[in-house]
Amino acid sequence: MSAARRKALPERSEPYGRRGKPLGIDVLERAVYLPEKLGVPVAKAAKLMDMSTAALYEARRRLRETGSVAHAPRRAGPDVSYSDTILLDVARLVEAKPDLTAEQLVPILFTRHGSKMSARTVSRVFELMKRMTGPANFS
Repeated sequence: MSAARRKALPERSEPYGRRGKPLGIDVLERAVYLPEKLGVPVAKAAKLMDMSTAALYEARRRLRETGSVAHAPRRAGPDVSYSDTILLDVARLVEAKPDLTAEQLVPILFTRHGSKMSARTVSRVFELMKRMTGPANFS
């Protein structure tokens, strides 16, 4: 490799890439343009950056499709949101009949709201209501 090409390589301040270390956005941004800048194949550029070829191809795809090499934001928690009407209905039903079980609430909520919730989901809604209003209201 020529001296000019070695100078064009970005300096690495910490380990990343092939060994399971996370790749920073700045590293990915430098890496995606390296094949064109140096005139080398993507596999060679990935090796120079000490990252997998797949990671470099993936970063190039993201840049092409979204305009950024950043990963999509991750969301924690369930992908379920409960409407206020369902939450209020659960609270009213449990308030009116405290001995109702989650299994008994499922068909009631289905007929009233058309929601196809499992007994476990109804139980989670019940737990959410406990946290929102305080355990004294739900025994």
